[in-house]
Amino acid sequence: MEKFKRKGLKFIVIAVLAVTVVTGVVIFAMNRNNASYVQADKKKQAGIMLKKMDLTKSISATGTIESGSSKTVSAQLNGLEVKKVYAAVGSQVKKGDKLLEFDTTDLEENLAEARENLEEAREDYNSSVSLAQSRLTDAQSTYNSDKKSLEKKVSDIKKSLDKIKKQVKKLKKSVANAQDREEKISLEEQLSKAEESKKNIQNEYETAKNNRENTNKQNSSSIDNAEESLRTARSGGQKSIKEAEKQVKEAEEQLAGCKVKATASGTVTAVYVEAGSIYNGGDIVQIDNISSYKVVTSVDEYDISSISKGQRVVILTAATDEEELEGKITFIAPSAGNTGTSGINGVDNSSSSGYEVEIAINTKDERLRMGMTARCSIILEEAKDVFAVPYDAIHENQDGTNVIYVEEMPDQDVQEREITEESGNTQDSNGYREIEVTKGMESDYYVEISGDGLSEGLRVIIPTDSDISDENEDNKQDADGIELPGMGGMPGGMPGGGFSGGMGNRKNFSQ
Repeated sequence: MEKFKRKGLKFIVIAVLAVTVVTGVVIFAMNRNNASYVQADKKKQAGIMLKKMDLTKSISATGTIESGSSKTVSAQLNGLEVKKVYAAVGSQVKKGDKLLEFDTTDLEENLAEARENLEEAREDYNSSVSLAQSRLTDAQSTYNSDKKSLEKKVSDIKKSLDKIKKQVKKLKKSVANAQDREEKISLEEQLSKAEESKKNIQNEYETAKNNRENTNKQNSSSIDNAEESLRTARSGGQKSIKEAEKQVKEAEEQLAGCKVKATASGTVTAVYVEAGSIYNGGDIVQIDNISSYKVVTSVDEYDISSISKGQRVVILTAATDEEELEGKITFIAPSAGNTGTSGINGVDNSSSSGYEVEIAINTKDERLRMGMTARCSIILEEAKDVFAVPYDAIHENQDGTNVIYVEEMPDQDVQEREITEESGNTQDSNGYREIEVTKGMESDYYVEISGDGLSEGLRVIIPTDSDISDENEDNKQDADGIELPGMGGMPGGMPGGGFSGGMGNRKNFSQ
């Protein structure tokens, strides 16, 4: 029984010790989350001297330098031998300079033959049109002649008919008035003959009119046929002439195309033919204007909507010793191509679709060459001469306000301390004070801040895991977004605990 009591007492002691340890850990953790714990291990803190700087927000992209303008020269020819090449890679040419000469013997013969065919076509045209015109003239003459003679014949017969009609009328009257039998018989005989003559003349008159009508129709049809023949001769002849003229023009153009000349001034960067080879179409010479350059790059689909033509670009190349070159966007492709691109804040984004972008290099530099790699920063936003601190120097309180912690200098006088308290900034008794700030523009590594109590020379506290001496920290600020050595992901270690660093997980410094 006594042995059992000793074991029970042993378990009670162990339980009490465990509770004591847990309680100590909880209290320790609570103390680390209290703002009064600001005086923790200084080896886990780094400081920078607050100063004004220029900030930029940009999209980064890598591209290749090309000439400002490039022209390729070709010819609309096939199957010709290259007689002589005047251009050479690296040579300077002016617009209109002769670049190449072809063997034009066959083309010259083709042109001579085409011109002969044209002359024959013109002669045939003149001959056929002249014949057709002559036939038309004859038909018109016949029509007019026959019409005149037939009209006269009809008119003459009409007169005879009218005359016999009057005679018949007169004889009828005489017969009716005759008293003497013998006289009446004689007049009746005359009347019978006159009526017979009238009948004959009437038939002759009708025949003459029908003949006139039929003859006029036939002659008119002959005229129509002659006019149609004339139109056919003209249209057919003109068609033949146009076809012959087309052949002459093509032969002339082919011959003229053999005079290959520079379409622009610049430097010959490629020659695709050589003397003695047979040319069957394609590029002959490439001419580039290397007095101006551009960068051809691509921008990811997530960033393309942020850029526009005319936007400022800062360009860096290894050949120019990292000197900043000025450029601007001159072209943005309307559709995407298959590329890999770099994204905002310099983060590489591999993508199957990027948009081609051309950037004119405005800074002249003799060290630039085609084919060089260029790193481009497309400027989205800039802030000049502003206070800025690294992201991890800014902390958010529970009430949503942003603050920075600055190191209290030992020789700060009482009046300055009172002013600090009146401005709403808290003073810590352990050598640190809190200053409320308003965030502005954000760059890759820095955030613009403004607020009462900010001045150049203040020492801003930054959490870090590494030992960084105060002397070295003054030299580790970089307005262009260069990462500070030792800052890395900037995990916790700031007195007060709980700060995890980075852009996406900042905790209240004073918690």
